[in-house]
Amino acid sequence: MTLLAIVLAVSLISHPFSLITLLSLLSAWLFLYTFRPSDQPLVVMGRTFSDRETLGILILVTVVVVFLTSVGSLLISATMVGLAIVCVHGAFRDPEDLFMDEQEGGGAGLFSLIGGSAAAAAGNSMMSRV
Repeated sequence: MTLLAIVLAVSLISHPFSLITLLSLLSAWLFLYTFRPSDQPLVVMGRTFSDRETLGILILVTVVVVFLTSVGSLLISATMVGLAIVCVHGAFRDPEDLFMDEQEGGGAGLFSLIGGSAAAAAGNSMMSRV
């Protein structure tokens, strides 16, 4: 997932027009739909738009901008390159070092304190009953 995000970030940074276009779309969505109070309708040049009309216009503009400009092809190609890198990484990954043979190594984390105190408390309560 991190490799995919890095490839997308590098791809967008190397194509500033696409980055500016996506940031403009993001700001339009945030300004016109997310952060606008729902009790006040959107008024543009004397025309009042309902929430449904605003949502429809934003979806239409997003689809047009993503698919009719180079932004869509850039995102798809960067995603495919990122997925290819992830697949190559997964194919060459050696899973031998993922499993541990010793038992005490796995219980040395944060939950060992919680689990250890619960086991000790259970052991003490059992000893007091005998």
